[in-house]
Amino acid sequence: MVSWPIRAAESALKYISEKYGEEKIPEILNKGKVLITMDRAVKTAVGISLKDLSEDWQKAMRRIYWPEIAERQDPEEFSRQLTDHTKDGSLFNQKPEWSPKGDRLAFFFRQIKPPERLFRSL
Repeated sequence: MVSWPIRAAESALKYISEKYGEEKIPEILNKGKVLITMDRAVKTAVGISLKDLSEDWQKAMRRIYWPEIAERQDPEEFSRQLTDHTKDGSLFNQKPEWSPKGDRLAFFFRQIKPPERLFRSL
């Protein structure tokens, strides 16, 4: 029986081959020997970070295996993110309300670190 991680790796390699060309697989592996990290090897071979490649591959898999997702746009395709938990330390943001002028957005949030400000200018 083949394990799930092997199938995932096979799927990722197939994605890279189809999107960037079969020659990129040995190129990534060879650059990995020289550049030491896979992130640097992938960035040099295909021009994007390993994180971005992984996200792109995961989106492609969702579109294949969850067909209704293929019909949807990703949020970044039609909007811009107003908060970022990795930068502001928030655990969640809820109950957004526009200011009377419509130029600021207020919301309740819970942070790991102390809050820096409640209102953000748009």
